[in-house]
Amino acid sequence: MTEKIDALVANLRRNLGDLSIPMPAGEYEYSALPLCVTDAVFSLGVRYESTERTVRELCERYGWEMSRAAASVELTIGDFLKILQPYENRWEEMARDVFRNHQRTSSKSGILKCEAVYKVGTIFQRFCAETIALFRHMLDSGLHDDLRRAFTAVRGQGSGLSF
Repeated sequence: MTEKIDALVANLRRNLGDLSIPMPAGEYEYSALPLCVTDAVFSLGVRYESTERTVRELCERYGWEMSRAAASVELTIGDFLKILQPYENRWEEMARDVFRNHQRTSSKSGILKCEAVYKVGTIFQRFCAETIALFRHMLDSGLHDDLRRAFTAVRGQGSGLSF
């Protein structure tokens, strides 16, 4: 068991850097839930720099403010899905045109991460978790377990880590 813990810590240090240094205040305060979802899905199994690039370029391409402190309006899951819906079942095109990232949830039979983001977005919409505040409310509500089950049913999200 100790070997597994040591391996986990080594992996975290390799991917996250010096864990004794606190993150800067506001570093991960995204302006909208769709950016949080994108980050959560795209960050699994890769160097975080590629996730940062994906989120930053997505914001630049669509004119969204990335930082909550700088945003005047919060983009909703519904707003995000309006952009993604024309690409439903055309995942390669979505990866190329919207996210500019072709990463998969797994190297063996994984789906494109953009497909996972879309599916998670539709789940959040079904649960009326359109904004960060509504998502937090959902976590506090009696539907938390139902939302988690739906989220982890998306291929590549089974571990629940991104949730």
